[in-house]
Amino acid sequence: MPLLLLLFVNVMLFRDKLLVIPSVEDCVRDWTIQDNDEFLSDYVRPQGIRYSFGFGLFDIYNSLKGTCILDRIGNVNYSKEEMQIMYYIRTHLDNLYRNFYVKIFDNSNIENNIKVQSSLTERETEIADLLSKGVTPSQISTKLYISQTTVYKHISHIHAKLNVSNRQELILKLLHN
Repeated sequence: MPLLLLLFVNVMLFRDKLLVIPSVEDCVRDWTIQDNDEFLSDYVRPQGIRYSFGFGLFDIYNSLKGTCILDRIGNVNYSKEEMQIMYYIRTHLDNLYRNFYVKIFDNSNIENNIKVQSSLTERETEIADLLSKGVTPSQISTKLYISQTTVYKHISHIHAKLNVSNRQELILKLLHN
């Protein structure tokens, strides 16, 4: 039986891109038929990797937050049975990962804390609430039909009014008051 390696790689670089979840068959990469490039010559070939099965893990807004990759060393591609098993694994991991980003606390508490703590405008309160739910500025821009520049300006006002310098401080301040 060929060796399977499980790698978990966090890909926060792609968090603003909305991606479609591919079919299981589209998740398998045959490295033996790929054009030679730096990644293949420096990473894949020295390890003897022949096939990879990979899939993305998404948050509740369908933004890619991480990937899971199974690499196979050997001449045998993944069987239909193995791909079916990996389909179920992918489905369960994706659900677990999505639920990881679901509110762990009562968001009404955050909204009350925002109103009590400051003189934030209604729009700033709305943006602070979305930020506390893990929504990116790009997604806020799309959701609220405003430019990213406007979102960042609101975030700047929120930070100034609440005397915080980043999202983590904002969330902590909202949770602990």
